[in-house]
Amino acid sequence: MIVSVNALYDMCSKPEYITALREEAVAAFQADSQSWQFSTLKHPKQLDSFMKESLRYNQPDPLGFYRKAEFPIKLSDPSEIPAGTYISVAAGPMSRDPTFYEDPNSFNPGGFYRHSAGKTPLAPPPEYEFTGFRHGNVVWGNGTLTCPGRWFVSAMNKLIIASFLIRYEIKFPEGQTERPLSVYLEGRAVPSWDQEILLRGSSRSESAHI
Repeated sequence: MIVSVNALYDMCSKPEYITALREEAVAAFQADSQSWQFSTLKHPKQLDSFMKESLRYNQPDPLGFYRKAEFPIKLSDPSEIPAGTYISVAAGPMSRDPTFYEDPNSFNPGGFYRHSAGKTPLAPPPEYEFTGFRHGNVVWGNGTLTCPGRWFVSAMNKLIIASFLIRYEIKFPEGQTERPLSVYLEGRAVPSWDQEILLRGSSRSESAHI
């Protein structure tokens, strides 16, 4: 739910992106006989990119890649990590590192989508998909310990967000333009639970027959 809530907060703070995301969701839904299939959720590429950027910008784990050294590890400098040492990496700062991301302190929801342009609709470069991992992104881990549930996470969050987009017009309360800061809870950054979102039934929901 962290992914869904953060993405909805980001959409409310940047409403200029909502129309394109809603139209894409409606088109994907209607293309598959107006029923949600796993294949349907592969089509909304702009939503995939928006979710990935929201996840990057609102890093849920400021520290990630938690490991414990089972034996001494010699490094190249040549210091050594003693056995029994707990190790983590600065996932939050990495997600804002200009080495890995262009203009990393700006929210750019189309960045990953543009990298997939020119590719076949169902086969963008894997590292630019929501489930992909690349330099600067340790959300899913890496190597043999890469999260095996990331496709389920992607599908469920796309389903939730796309359904909201089709069913409702969404916005922050009148006068609010900025999303709330995340709350730190037991080492994780979670969306504020005090924020309200206004919902109104969308005319597009009638044509989609959800």
